[in-house]
Amino acid sequence: MKTRAVGARVRRYFTELPPPLAVFQVGATSFAGLRLPARDGAPVGRFLQPLAKGLVQPSFDRTNITDPAVLEGLVSEGLKRLGLNSGPVALLVPELCARVFIVDLDSRPASAEEEEEVFRWRVKKQFPLLPEDARWSLASQPAGDGERIVGVLARAAVIQEYEALFARTRVRISTVTLPSLSLARLLERTAEDNVVLVNAEETALTVTALVGDVFSLHRLKPLAADAASALVAQEAENTIHFLEDREKTRVQAVWVRSTLADGEDGLIAALGERLSLPVRPASALTASILDPKEGRFLGPLAGVAR
Repeated sequence: MKTRAVGARVRRYFTELPPPLAVFQVGATSFAGLRLPARDGAPVGRFLQPLAKGLVQPSFDRTNITDPAVLEGLVSEGLKRLGLNSGPVALLVPELCARVFIVDLDSRPASAEEEEEVFRWRVKKQFPLLPEDARWSLASQPAGDGERIVGVLARAAVIQEYEALFARTRVRISTVTLPSLSLARLLERTAEDNVVLVNAEETALTVTALVGDVFSLHRLKPLAADAASALVAQEAENTIHFLEDREKTRVQAVWVRSTLADGEDGLIAALGERLSLPVRPASALTASILDPKEGRFLGPLAGVAR
């Protein structure tokens, strides 16, 4: 997907991924880091740190981090564990911090400014009360005579909470993105054209679809802390059928990542009972650099390095 700036006020935070030295992910229950190799190969360092319940409470419009000092300490420790003291890094924030919109335009805008204006107008129909401190990132793809735009919206105040965790360090956050968008980059390695990625974490389910080489769908649903794989599988199945009906095509494979209590195997089994198509672990997409258990938890970080 080709990404470009769309006006001086838009920064490339979510969909453009320049090569960082390391990737960090702050989630509701864990903080993880992955130091990337200088060239293709295995990561040179990684860690996964459990977090106390309630320390991070992912939200689009409310305070997310209840005790920043604790997380700042973990950031300093994480940098030491990775042997990193400066340079660009990428940061993955919880899915519930942002909203993803997909907008099709019948014709290609004459300028980046026009593209942004049309996109905002279309999004306001779905999201009438846009926050005053909205932070956008837009990416576009040709779609016939027109254009498909994928936009990510977040509140600046929320993203700044996560960025502030690194403020006292010498590293520079070059990219902020979402776990599902990072994982979706790994789908480029699959043989099938029409694929769906199901990503289930402790607080959110995302279903992301690529039809051909086009980013076609992204759905987000909050999850209860004790969400069962059977319930998540039902939600994912409904979304897949909706996609097939809308696109008039068949999904060829489903890739699954789950950090729920019964893991990828539990969700794969639940989906396998409902769908008559291949259902595969997303950890297989990172098998060349991470073992399956690591891939389950660190897969989104590896997506940045793909």
